[in-house]
Amino acid sequence: MTKAVPKYEALRNRIVSDIREGIYKTNDRIPSDTELMASFSVSKSTVTQALKSLEAAGYVTRKQGKGTFVLERTERESIRMMVCPSNDMEASFWQDFCSRYNRSSEGPHLAIEFISNELVPLRDTLTKAFAGGEAPDIISIDGPDMPYWAYMNAIIPLDDFISDDLRDALFPSIIRQGTFNDRLYHLGYYESSLCLLYSKQKFSRLSLPVPSYEEGWTWDEFLGICRKAKETGGMDVPLLMDSGWGLSSRQGEWLSYFLISILAQDDAGCLDEGSHARGALDSPAAIKALDFAASLFRSGYSHINDRRELFPNDMLMSVSESRAYFALPDSVKDEIGILPLPHMKRKAAAHGGWGLCISKQSKKPAESWDVIRSFFSIENQLKLFKVVGMPARKDVYGICRDFKAINHDHETLFRQLSECSVTRPQTPAYPFISKMIGHALIEAANGADPGIVLNIAARQIDDNFYRHSYYPVFDGQEN
Repeated sequence: MTKAVPKYEALRNRIVSDIREGIYKTNDRIPSDTELMASFSVSKSTVTQALKSLEAAGYVTRKQGKGTFVLERTERESIRMMVCPSNDMEASFWQDFCSRYNRSSEGPHLAIEFISNELVPLRDTLTKAFAGGEAPDIISIDGPDMPYWAYMNAIIPLDDFISDDLRDALFPSIIRQGTFNDRLYHLGYYESSLCLLYSKQKFSRLSLPVPSYEEGWTWDEFLGICRKAKETGGMDVPLLMDSGWGLSSRQGEWLSYFLISILAQDDAGCLDEGSHARGALDSPAAIKALDFAASLFRSGYSHINDRRELFPNDMLMSVSESRAYFALPDSVKDEIGILPLPHMKRKAAAHGGWGLCISKQSKKPAESWDVIRSFFSIENQLKLFKVVGMPARKDVYGICRDFKAINHDHETLFRQLSECSVTRPQTPAYPFISKMIGHALIEAANGADPGIVLNIAARQIDDNFYRHSYYPVFDGQEN
């Protein structure tokens, strides 16, 4: 579902437009906070956030007691970094990092630009930037999309930059997700995992058991919990899907994030070792896994339509990405617990998140790496931990554990990540694969035959590989 542009971002974009059109020129003072509040009917906090974003991007400088002034163009175009924050907390973190980096570094000025994956697909934004020769130096990309941009020769390997110490400090899943054709292109700056959130108060009221990580639930045991909650607990929808979003093609990656986990639990997958979907995605094990996933909706235990009004206060349980938990206010987190994803033959849950890459168009790759290296310092990763909850560095996790900043729920996520995480298919075709299996889940949940929809998806995926000559790496391509 398309989200409205935040007020601070709309104000920021308006001021950027005025600067580009020459309404505000270099060294001009822009309207005061009070004037902006009156002109745009926004709050003081909205103005403050917009101006911090402009300062982080290098458009303005704020001088205490004097006002906010437009910077020279040359100061704005040193190292450009394009990031896609998932929420306002993450956006504030990036702004703070940029300001701290610029104060401490003697190198080029860092300018951050925020883009939204909600309003315009990120691939469209990046494709337009690369086609126009205006790609930023550093790009934030979702992990599964990295192989596409590496195949397109749009990003460069990081192997010649990263030190052994930093490589060893990162969780193995970060390196695994960031590697394509044996080269490291992407450094995930946080981890995530699919998990089961539950209401502690409602579980207590219904006398529902809370299994340990070792016990876990099988999906059959989980269905028994749903049945009891629905029949005797008065819970109309025992299980929210994606924190209440349900099933919609607009959710994109989340649908495949969920289904790939279920496929892996039944020892099924999307592709065989030769990059063929037929025989893998339409195998009996895959069909069985999709049929089960679809049964959650057909049985009425979960929902297809939007039920976000139930999350988190009125839910019993939700299959959610871990970030949904960490984005909650602390007072709400206290009432929500985390369980590992229920399992079939084995425990498995998809992992992965956004990370940083260096553009092939960058004329300052070494300086860009200096920004990334600084970003992955222990200090910055500790700050990011407070926002995303699952750091990329093992030592940061250790520090947080020593200072008791990690609770039982964190431990559940990290055990699941370290013991049974599943990396999504690392191929340039993944965006198309994700689209096809997400469509298959929606169709099956609405009553279509799982075998038929997976057979169709497998044939279309194989056709995609065939049309692209199985995505060869050409001579001279940096892989």
